[in-house]
Amino acid sequence: MVKFGVTIKAVIKCEYEFLIVNKWYNDNIENHYQWEFLDMDLMPGETAEEQCLNYILECTGIHAEIVSMPYTWSYKLGDNNCLGIVFLCKASDQVVFMG
Repeated sequence: MVKFGVTIKAVIKCEYEFLIVNKWYNDNIENHYQWEFLDMDLMPGETAEEQCLNYILECTGIHAEIVSMPYTWSYKLGDNNCLGIVFLCKASDQVVFMG
């Protein structure tokens, strides 16, 4: 049986800045947290676009719209074949970035 997964990455732009989040990985690496764009695994029930926008709102409180899908990539994780989709999103709300 072929196993397949889809990963979605949201690149969120507001004016001339991009939102990155501090994500926990695991205790087996020196830096447990790393900065990156939002990402999620595609789950049944929503399109990739719907899930991306809902996840952005859930995690950040930011309403966004998808501008484009600049690229995709594929990879293997054990026996699973995986596809990655990147969505470039624009924040619909006024966002204040804290540094």
